[in-house]
Amino acid sequence: RNLFAITLMMTLFAVITATAQNRAYTASDSQVQLLLNRIETRSDTFKRTISAALDRSALNGTNSEDMVINYITEFENATDSLKQRFDARRSVNTDVQEVLTRATNINQFLQNNRLTTRVQSDWTVLRSDLMTLARYYNVNWDWNSTVNNDYNTNTRPYRVSDSSVQSLLARIETNTDRY
Repeated sequence: RNLFAITLMMTLFAVITATAQNRAYTASDSQVQLLLNRIETRSDTFKRTISAALDRSALNGTNSEDMVINYITEFENATDSLKQRFDARRSVNTDVQEVLTRATNINQFLQNNRLTTRVQSDWTVLRSDLMTLARYYNVNWDWNSTVNNDYNTNTRPYRVSDSSVQSLLARIETNTDRY
């Protein structure tokens, strides 16, 4: 009877240890779940705040506004993907890197374009949660680097809309043909 109990306890310990070792994160499941929910809530708040600030700024209706809205959408998509993969118990640190890469684009935009103190405050709080996420997944992150961990961001290398670049290229081609 005691041998059976000891064997059962050792088996359970081995299963729990193996499960914990297969996780990509160091915090408990409930801590990560709570953090992901908080990031989602704070992202929604940040999006509302920055949208209102952009509407009242000189950036309203510009390519820069379109660019940051695109960055926010990409960030939300990456966050949603991470949350889905976490719920399916398949999240890995590259999922977190994707979220952080998208967040870095927003961070750099905010460094170059000062908006309201509310936007900055909301971003600071959200960024703090993102750093906690990075720590949970053992991801080192540098917010000032355009390339983190040799990770490709797949973002546009220019700051105007795709249609503006296409129009410019068409004019260059036409003028070259004429020349």
